[in-house]
Amino acid sequence: MSKSKGLTKEQKKRLLQGVKDKGLSEDSVAGHVETSGGECYLTDSVGKTSLIKPQYIEVENLDDLKALAGNADQDYENGTMERHLHENLPDWDMAKSSHAPEALSAEENNNIVKAMKTYVYGHSSHVKSYKDVIHKHHFPMTLMAFSAENITVKSGDTLNVTSDSTPGAVADIGKLTIEEGGSINFEVHATWTVQEFVSE
Repeated sequence: MSKSKGLTKEQKKRLLQGVKDKGLSEDSVAGHVETSGGECYLTDSVGKTSLIKPQYIEVENLDDLKALAGNADQDYENGTMERHLHENLPDWDMAKSSHAPEALSAEENNNIVKAMKTYVYGHSSHVKSYKDVIHKHHFPMTLMAFSAENITVKSGDTLNVTSDSTPGAVADIGKLTIEEGGSINFEVHATWTVQEFVSE
């Protein structure tokens, strides 16, 4: 890993701890990365060049996914986060938990997806009846992971986060700079941990 530019010792420590917590090597951390004109990518999509080589994390269950990429229930309990998402879904009919997706209605399949998002990003207790069916339909799953000491999105450029094979991406970034007129477009669910964010 090359020497970080502009990161404090504590920021570098937190960056590397986040990488380690995901089971990834320090060698996976890119140095300084910047967009190079127009549409750029963090991706594993065929035919598109990624600014950083994606790593992959195998996630075995909902609780691991929530810990890795979601919001803690405690954040809702102590008022840090406001309750949102699909917390008023009807309780899941446990008799249908063993049914394949094609044996369920479109509404039931949609509710399972909504419940998974709420479990991970909202307060899990509101959709706990869906836990078994979510596991049967969606786990284990694979997520893309990216890490870099610095990422700069240049003025006029768009950094697209997309995938052909995974439902989401996680990233650990030391310093993220978005120049005026630059943007990031997420085409998959993504959770980024950024030590320092600069908007110019």
